[in-house]
Amino acid sequence: MKKTLSIILLVLISSIALAQNFPVQSNIIITPPYSVYLSDYASTASNKMMVQLMLKDISQPDIQLKLHITIKGSGVELSTRADFTPTPLQLQTGEILQISGSELEPYLHPNNLDFLGISKQEFAKTGKLPEGVYQFCVQAVEYRRGVPVSNNACAIVWLVLNDPPRFLLPENNKTLTATNPQNLFFTWMPMNTGSPNSAFTTEYEFTLVEVWPDNRNPNDAINSMMPLYQTTTMNTAITYGPAEPQLIPGRKYVCRLRAYDTEGRDLFKNNGYSQILVFTFGQECLAPINISHSIEDSETAKANWQMLPGQTEYRLSYGEQNADGTWSNWYHNDGILPYSTIKDLKPEHTATS
Repeated sequence: MKKTLSIILLVLISSIALAQNFPVQSNIIITPPYSVYLSDYASTASNKMMVQLMLKDISQPDIQLKLHITIKGSGVELSTRADFTPTPLQLQTGEILQISGSELEPYLHPNNLDFLGISKQEFAKTGKLPEGVYQFCVQAVEYRRGVPVSNNACAIVWLVLNDPPRFLLPENNKTLTATNPQNLFFTWMPMNTGSPNSAFTTEYEFTLVEVWPDNRNPNDAINSMMPLYQTTTMNTAITYGPAEPQLIPGRKYVCRLRAYDTEGRDLFKNNGYSQILVFTFGQECLAPINISHSIEDSETAKANWQMLPGQTEYRLSYGEQNADGTWSNWYHNDGILPYSTIKDLKPEHTATS
């Protein structure tokens, strides 16, 4: 009984080996990360897809071939049309032939493919494959007879859109220091830097909107209000300085990024929009309280007030009352202390501050 089983197993192994004994050895290489755009696999700039063929049958000096490509996954299947007649591939014995870039373009053109699970018209609208896991397979076919002469070489790839960028600084829902002049620094992390399809063709649109009233939903504000500031950059940081619209201390603001491909391709999830970033620009600057004054001498007075949290500098304005009840030009004293001395006063004249 054991001997019979051994013989059957040996015959089965021999049959498999015989069935796989093609004159041509094929291999397929797909370079990650993987694009959802089929045309990217025929791009000369990236060489994302490469097919290698070698004629290993020494009894055959040369052979003319064409490829049969199958792409299957996420409920769709694309395969080379049986009546497609590209330029023949000439292969010599022992030669390794590499096919990539523009040489693959005719094989991946929609007119030369059969479609299952998606129509040619649907695919042509975007040129994209649905996200998911796919099997890319290639087999060499004898050019005139159309019979397979190589193994069916396959590669498994996972096609996904890039995530949108992510804010690093400042932190979300934080109160930032309201410096004078204003100087805010925004940085973000691009989530597509590993992709040769978009790393050099990505721009970022930065949009900032004031959230008013304070209790308004920030998502509603960023989607419906006119931007206070909007700019585009290919960098991953911007400085919001004194040349930009002035922010009001104590007010709440929301900003958002949108990553987009300058060549117009849809390479990002959520249309490239990041999560929103909400911040408060310092604390509201309240008026000083408990203002009082004292007369120092006939030409000098001193004004005092109570310092409140968050106050860093002050301006005292004062003027002389004219005989007709109007006020003269206003004068200003600037300082960082909660008091100020008024000089050069005129005796028996009224002043206000």
